[in-house]
Amino acid sequence: NRFTSLSAERKGEVKKKWSTDVPYFIYVGSIHQRKNIERMLKAFDAFKKSSGLPNKFVLVGNKKWWTSGMEQALNSMQFKNDVIFTGRVSDEDLNDLMGAAEANVYVSTFEGFGIPIIEAFQSGVPVITSNTTSMPEIAGDAALVVNHFEVDAISEAMLQLATKEKLREQLIAKGKIRATQFTWQRTADLLWQSIEKSIS
Repeated sequence: NRFTSLSAERKGEVKKKWSTDVPYFIYVGSIHQRKNIERMLKAFDAFKKSSGLPNKFVLVGNKKWWTSGMEQALNSMQFKNDVIFTGRVSDEDLNDLMGAAEANVYVSTFEGFGIPIIEAFQSGVPVITSNTTSMPEIAGDAALVVNHFEVDAISEAMLQLATKEKLREQLIAKGKIRATQFTWQRTADLLWQSIEKSIS
């Protein structure tokens, strides 16, 4: 519940602090192979080459599972200086970073749920996510759902959200509604109903 939309003034302050006052895409989660880090980096580089926009890409998470493949993907980027690794951040900074982002890029190859999708929805931030495992079910029609194996598809989704304000507004509105379907109280209620069914 701590994830909420930020005022325009606060968004400006956050961007000055973290992204040299330019729009940015965000990824939140562990820096792990199944999170599709290499393709996200390649997609961002392709986005930068095709768009000419000043956006940066902020990755929030621990580099504990950093691989040589990720290192190679980063080093081969033309725009690697526009990639920002924050490491772990405080809850307050995480709320700010999510709320000021242009879009949340969450294109894992596998997820059991995908909480950052809901956190982005609650923050009023549009989402790009994968078309596999739990993520399409969580996102519904409130996100751009892409083939996580296709770098061009991820890059094109970034371009759409960076340039189409009406699309952003539509997804933000849908995301706010979608987020209300995923609360801890609703989870508890459904779990209790399941228990009652199993013992009756």
